Amino acid sequence: MYPVTPLGLPHEAMEDTEVAGYGIPKGTRILVNLYGLGRDPASWADPNTVSPQRFTFDNPRDVRGRNFEILPFVSGRRMCPGMDMGLKRVEMTVAQVLQTCTLSLHPGVEVDVEEGRGITLPKAHPLRVLVTPRLQPELYTQSGESL
Repeated sequence: MYPVTPLGLPHEAMEDTEVAGYGIPKGTRILVNLYGLGRDPASWADPNTVSPQRFTFDNPRDVRGRNFEILPFVSGRRMCPGMDMGLKRVEMTVAQVLQTCTLSLHPGVEVDVEEGRGITLPKAHPLRVLVTPRLQPELYTQSGESL
């Protein structure tokens, strides 16, 4: 729902082509509305609601540029060169946090998804969570981890 940039990097048509019935002449610069793709009601049920179920095994979506409902790394020759590293790094970091900590909201606080102003659509109000270690502190220091 929240791409790094609402519009992807500019692309240029290398030859005359047709996309979805629209003629695109050679040399045309194209900006893909990534923000709009993530909120398209034709692709997503309840598109303006954060729903992790969009990406479960029952409803797989490929973020590597093959499914055009979601393009976090764009697609084609100009896609993000750090995609593989980013996906692996994020997966590892999230796994470590979820394995070693419990995340929760402050009592009485709801998640606010309001967007602020800026080219990268920052959150209007930062998300603040409580991070609580799952194990006793001495167990983290024994394994070389730090809190």
